[in-house]
Amino acid sequence: MRRLHTAPRLCLSCRPAWYFDSLETCERLELEGRYRRANPPPRRTLDGSGRTAAIGLSTVIAWHAAGWRALAGPLAARSMPHRAGLLHVVPSGMLAPPYSIAANASRELEEELGLRLDARRLLLAGVAVHALNQRPEICTVYVCPHRPGGRLNEEFAQRLLEIPLTPGLRTAHLGAFFPPGAAALVLAARLLHHPACPVI
Repeated sequence: MRRLHTAPRLCLSCRPAWYFDSLETCERLELEGRYRRANPPPRRTLDGSGRTAAIGLSTVIAWHAAGWRALAGPLAARSMPHRAGLLHVVPSGMLAPPYSIAANASRELEEELGLRLDARRLLLAGVAVHALNQRPEICTVYVCPHRPGGRLNEEFAQRLLEIPLTPGLRTAHLGAFFPPGAAALVLAARLLHHPACPVI
C-alpha cells in the first residue's frame, strides 16, 4: 500500500513488494507489540510510505438461514505462531498477482475450502486497517444460496464454525477473532443488513 484513499471514492494506491519486507516493517510491529503500548502516529493507517504494508484479503462466506450466517475457522500455528487458535474468516490471504480482488478471492476459496467462486456473488464490503501491524485488509462478502460444504486446508485447524451476522455486530462481540477477520465480519453484517444491499 502506498496510500489508502477514502475520498472521493475508496481506493488503494499500491506497488509490487516482497513478503519478507512486510514481515520486517509491519508484522514485526505486531510481534513486538509496539502499538499495544502506544497509539500509531496520526493518519499512519492511511499511509504506506517508508514500509511495506502488504494488502490482505478477507472474504466472508455468508448465507441466509433464519438470519445471516458466516464461516470461520481457527488459525493453525504457521509463520505467525502467536495467531494460532484465533478465529479467522475463510477464505483469507494476501493480495498477489494477478492484482484482481475476484481472482484472489477465487484462488483463496479453492485453496482453503476446495470450492469454486461465482464472481457474480462477490461484493466489496470495505477496507479495514489492522492497528497492531498497520496493514490494510480488503474485506469482501461471498453470498451463497445455502451453507457451502468444503474442507479446510492446513492453514486452519480442521473445525469450521458458523458465526451469526447480527444487525449492529461490533468487533467487541468477536473477542476470539484475528482482528482483520473480525473487521470483515462487522463490515459484512453492516452491508448485508443495509436496505440498499444488492443481495444476490
